[in-house]
Amino acid sequence: MAYVVAEGFGAFGFLSVFAAGFGLRQAEMRVTRSELPSEHVAQPVLGHMTAALEKGTVAKADDLSDSQLAAGVMMGDMLAFGSLVERAMEVLLITLLGAALASYWDWRAIGLGLALFCVIRPASVWLLVSRNLLNARQKALVGWFGIRGIGSLYYLCFALSHGLADDVGDVVIGMTLSVVALSILLHGISIQPLLERYERSTAAKLDT
Repeated sequence: MAYVVAEGFGAFGFLSVFAAGFGLRQAEMRVTRSELPSEHVAQPVLGHMTAALEKGTVAKADDLSDSQLAAGVMMGDMLAFGSLVERAMEVLLITLLGAALASYWDWRAIGLGLALFCVIRPASVWLLVSRNLLNARQKALVGWFGIRGIGSLYYLCFALSHGLADDVGDVVIGMTLSVVALSILLHGISIQPLLERYERSTAAKLDT
């Protein structure tokens, strides 16, 4: 709804969705008078919630207000539905991406992708993220993985629908699809071993 309304007024729908989500979470915190996410607060009481039990607040039904329970149900169901839609769209887009690469693969994307993955994105994380927010190991993980490359397809469609020249558009399409494919390949292969290594090191520090 936020996207449609924003586009109807000629605004940027992508940013309006982000602002709507941020505002909804802030409104939830004011209503429940709690900084903890409501889906975690309500977890011990509402059995259908998907939040991990260890992240929930140990409480009985009588200890939670009606607003906390209502917010917990709403936010939990919204997040679960959003996650389901996101996964379905990712599968569809990645399938279409694989089919399009047969026509749009560009070898020049290898150099651009390596520069983005290994230099530009890690450098931006180290320069912009405070040391108090993330430690060095967490910065390294965020710098390597970052935001999933599938979002680049949205910006590609946005550019193509706003008057990008045809000759430039062919180059941009090839470079974008090729870099996204490289991101899926490299990050898909490395995410599991790197996260497992991080979890082991974190657990070892907690034990000592």
